[in-house]
Amino acid sequence: MTATNEVLECIEACQACAETCRECADECEAMGGMDRCTKLCFECAAICDQHRGRLLIGEPSDAASCVEACNACAAECEKGADHMEVCGRCAAACRKCAETCQRAEAAKA
Repeated sequence: MTATNEVLECIEACQACAETCRECADECEAMGGMDRCTKLCFECAAICDQHRGRLLIGEPSDAASCVEACNACAAECEKGADHMEVCGRCAAACRKCAETCQRAEAAKA
């Protein structure tokens, strides 16, 4: 796979992650008592959006911040996955985004 394909996969994963994180944050906020999950999901969505946006216009972007935010969000969402389906989907989207963006960064090197 070429670096270009890896970057495109990262862009797609960032978009899916950001969308799922916003959905999760909204549901956790509505439920109440899940402030940490809500905060991390909103932060992750914003960072993924920023990383994706930079990649789309060809600007340099540090994948490490995206990977770090996704891993933190995934870890928190995994805690709620047993009782909230959206948390499980969010954790999976975050893990996929982190892994995909790490591969893209390695392919660029």
